Amino acid sequence: DLPEIQRLYEENDLIFFANTGVMSQPVDKSNYNLLTNTQLFAHNFMQRETKRIDPYDSFDGTGVIGRMADILGGVGHNVGSFSINGVSIALVGEPGVSETPMIVNSNGVPEVFMDDKMEKLVLSLHNSTPPESGFFGEMWSDALVKSLGTSKLLRTEIESVATNTTFPSSHLGRQFETISRLITTREARGVDTDTFYVEIGGFDTHSDV
Repeated sequence: DLPEIQRLYEENDLIFFANTGVMSQPVDKSNYNLLTNTQLFAHNFMQRETKRIDPYDSFDGTGVIGRMADILGGVGHNVGSFSINGVSIALVGEPGVSETPMIVNSNGVPEVFMDDKMEKLVLSLHNSTPPESGFFGEMWSDALVKSLGTSKLLRTEIESVATNTTFPSSHLGRQFETISRLITTREARGVDTDTFYVEIGGFDTHSDV
């Protein structure tokens, strides 16, 4: 039923599915309510738990892909993490271990609309400050300047990339095309491994039950 998945697996381009369920032990209808660690019958709970894969809360506040990135970084890999079209806990690792995941949309990296004068003003406001400056203000300014720089680099690199594959015009197809272009920019970003999170909805079957 999934010929494209089969093809990717046979060509060694797909390794495994990480989040295909969160059952912590075998249960039946007589004991599931007592023995399961997660809420099984609510969309928001199941979506969250399949992104975390941590039914015993051993790594609270993290996601399965984020923990993978932490481990890869710990053995010498430079890892980039991207979420397409929104924040996802799936990419969140332990605090301070890996770089913060980047968010792009299905059409690439959104442009920050600032003319040269405004850009200079923003950078001057968030430039180097005296030692007595507030710590939180320093951290916020550093994050903003890095974000603007990374956004500009990514946008420039992606705009120069041409894919050799024709992707479907669907929402999922556009996400995969963006991923393909991001992979091409890996060398410019200085990473050797990337993780990506994409999402597709529309599987609610309530009206058909």
